[in-house]
Amino acid sequence: MYLHGRKPVNFDADSSDNVKANLNTGGLLLVDAGCNEFKARKEFDRTFRDAMEKMWGQKLAIIPEFGPDGKEEPLYKLARESGINLKNLKCRREKPDGSGPEQEMRPYAAHLEGIKVDGRWVVVYSKYDIGCAIEGHKSADCLGYDKDSALKIASAVVLYSLRR
Repeated sequence: MYLHGRKPVNFDADSSDNVKANLNTGGLLLVDAGCNEFKARKEFDRTFRDAMEKMWGQKLAIIPEFGPDGKEEPLYKLARESGINLKNLKCRREKPDGSGPEQEMRPYAAHLEGIKVDGRWVVVYSKYDIGCAIEGHKSADCLGYDKDSALKIASAVVLYSLRR
């Protein structure tokens, strides 16, 4: 499943149960904060985090390249083995003081967070835009990846979701 956010997130009880059932039976939810006005994107981010904590009883965690056991995280390993480099992606992020977007895109490693259940990431979240970039939208005030980088992240998540 995919959720591209621009407005506050509010799952009613039935929607929450349906999403959770899908994810508990092998599904994966890829979510990104859409490329929109700075204040609105913060609201999406906050309400999505709250919804996931309510749904799962845990907060989103950074998806590390390597787990505590020193093994490469499967999402990153599958990407690397498929020729997808998630370490050098172009992204426009917040200024260091948090006042708004940087002037230009810079190289960064992917910043992904998620919810892990029974050793499997069921939610993969990017607080930086992926969807608008894939669609080819360009905006100087958008916090997010360029198209090539967004496609790499989306491809890596799809590969991960297909593994068994």
